[in-house]
Amino acid sequence: MKKVHIVGSGFAALTAVRTLRKSNTDIEITLISPKAEFHYLPGTIWIPCHLRKPEGNYSA
Repeated sequence: MKKVHIVGSGFAALTAVRTLRKSNTDIEITLISPKAEFHYLPGTIWIPCHLRKPEGNYSA
């Protein structure tokens, strides 16, 4: 069994895990992250591009 360690917990890590799992189901994947949760807030990706403002109603 192959072992892969992924450092990080953002969208790139999520994409890497999904791609690896899809290509090889017999693989051990370890995700190294500072937190156990992945928080996704829709629309925050547009703040650095100035297409959205950080103020607003982002209730969960």
